[in-house]
Amino acid sequence: MPLRQQLLLGCATVVLALASVEANAAPLPKWMERLNLNPQQTQQMQAVERKYSETVRQQQAALNTAEETLEKLLVAGASTAQLQQQFDQVMRLRETLHRTRFAAAVEVQQILTPAQRQQLSAMNRQRLENLRNSLRQSAMMP
Repeated sequence: MPLRQQLLLGCATVVLALASVEANAAPLPKWMERLNLNPQQTQQMQAVERKYSETVRQQQAALNTAEETLEKLLVAGASTAQLQQQFDQVMRLRETLHRTRFAAAVEVQQILTPAQRQQLSAMNRQRLENLRNSLRQSAMMP
C-alpha cells in the first residue's frame, strides 16, 4: 500500500477515534490501548482531538451536503455547467477534509514513538485487509 494511502487511512483512524475521546474520558479506543500510550501521550492525543474534531465534523457535514446537492442535480437533469460547478465544489471540500485529517495525523505521528507508529501502521493494514475481505464476501453473496 502506498505511503499516502497508509497515511490517509491512519488519519481516518486517528481522527475518528479521537472524536470519541474527551478531555477527561476514561476508556481509550481499543487501538489506542494497544499502543500503550503513556499519560503524556494520552493528553497530547486529546489535545489533537480538541484541535481538529469540530473542524473535521464541519467539513464532513459540508461535504455530505455538497454530495447530496450533486446527486439531486444529476437526478434533476441539471446542465453540464451546473454539474461541473457542483462537482468542483465537492472535490474542493474533499481535498480540504483530507488536508485537515492529514494535519491531525502528522501531529499524532509526532506524539507516537517509532515502534508505536509501526504498530499503528500494522493495525491499519490489518483493518484494511479485513475490510477488503468483507467486501469480497459481500460481493459473492446473491
